[in-house]
Amino acid sequence: MHRIRIFILLTALLGIISCFLPWVSYSIERQTVFISSGLNIYDTKLYGLSALLLYLAGAAIALRGDRKRPFKGVQRFMLTAFGVGLVVLFFVFISSFNARIIQEAQDFMSGVKHQELEYGFGTGIWLGLVAALLFILLPPAFRYLGKTTAEDTAA
Repeated sequence: MHRIRIFILLTALLGIISCFLPWVSYSIERQTVFISSGLNIYDTKLYGLSALLLYLAGAAIALRGDRKRPFKGVQRFMLTAFGVGLVVLFFVFISSFNARIIQEAQDFMSGVKHQELEYGFGTGIWLGLVAALLFILLPPAFRYLGKTTAEDTAA
């Protein structure tokens, strides 16, 4: 198997694992009350399922065609499109979650005094974002750094 395909498969695996890691955690008075991964709660399920399907599609592209050759133009474009889609998905999730949690925190704080409601993004979000960026950056990086040499592209 060609090196770039192995790296894309590892990137897809990292992304798939990130869907099962914590995406969000809530704390009240510095004690964690709730942790949500990308696939287990209604708040994040749509985002997590979408991300999981895009990572699986990226892995499928890495396994399609002649595995001893680097990606062709259409495959590179599809990986880049999946990566851009994942980056947009994660940024939409982060921004919509921020807006919703700020409103919930204000509602919560108005009814209860002297309690701090905190939230944070977990490792799943950040690993997923890194994997999405790698989908975008790996194919051009391999071409630019000369890893795709003449003998790699020869039949």
